[in-house]
Amino acid sequence: MGLAHNHHHHNHGAQTARAAMASVATAAFLILLKSFAAYETGSVALLGSLADTGFDFLASLLTLFSVRYAALPADDDHRFGHGKAEALSALVQVALVTVSAVLIGWRAVVRLGDGQPTEHPEYGIGVSLIAMAATLALLLYQRQVIKETGSVAIHGDHVHYQGDLLLNAAVIVAILLDTFLHLRGADPLFGIAIAVWLLWG
Repeated sequence: MGLAHNHHHHNHGAQTARAAMASVATAAFLILLKSFAAYETGSVALLGSLADTGFDFLASLLTLFSVRYAALPADDDHRFGHGKAEALSALVQVALVTVSAVLIGWRAVVRLGDGQPTEHPEYGIGVSLIAMAATLALLLYQRQVIKETGSVAIHGDHVHYQGDLLLNAAVIVAILLDTFLHLRGADPLFGIAIAVWLLWG
């Protein structure tokens, strides 16, 4: 009985750790892409998306730590195991998203004041499309792991990667409006909308 339980616990731990590693790798890849595109375009919506990905990276690292810690077997100090670490991780993620939203909103207001156009829109749009494809692949994998393990921490991670899909779509719309329809306030206004949406979420 004990052996079967330990095997199940170990399997659950290995699955959640793999899912958390996939999140960390995806976020690191997207940070590199979006840093390049944000620098080239000057887009606030993209900068907001980059900031969000940066926080996703930190949150995913936290998730990785928490699921590895939660997978540790019970010991003298933790007679019922280490599962509470997952719930703590989910709580810290909420705080990270809130900070992210406030920063994005502030940057968008600054950009609204200077009225600068977005440059090299093709970089912003291309990178956002790649980001959407990578995020979608990660979400499908996470959904499978959540179904099999019921992990709270992976579910927390899953929720804000869902938000990233909308975020990347919003960046594309903002850049299109700003550069091709010459609606100069579109990009920073979308930046503000992204910030509000994150806070609401």
